[in-house]
Amino acid sequence: MKSQVICKIQLEGFHNYVGAPKQVEFLKDIHRHTFEITFAYDVKHLNREVEIFIQRDEVKDYLHEAYGNPCMFEGMSCEHIAKEILEFIEEDGGAWVEVWEETTGGARIEK
Repeated sequence: MKSQVICKIQLEGFHNYVGAPKQVEFLKDIHRHTFEITFAYDVKHLNREVEIFIQRDEVKDYLHEAYGNPCMFEGMSCEHIAKEILEFIEEDGGAWVEVWEETTGGARIEK
């Protein structure tokens, strides 16, 4: 049986899509999102091997230290953000990360 602990955070951030196609060229400008970030850790036993509150705080603190509050992601896509978070949590058993722009769309990166 495979088990995972799943955490979710929301944070305000800004980014832009420098190479946006003509149909959505407005995305070239810096714009705001409430990023919804969900991430999971593989666990071997079912008794709080990974504590949700601690992991949520660690990821949120990491992002605020790296990108400010609100986060200024500049030209980073959801894929870039998810990859960076997965690299940050991988040592603790991080398995995958999803970064959504509100609930409209986003990206998922798995190890």
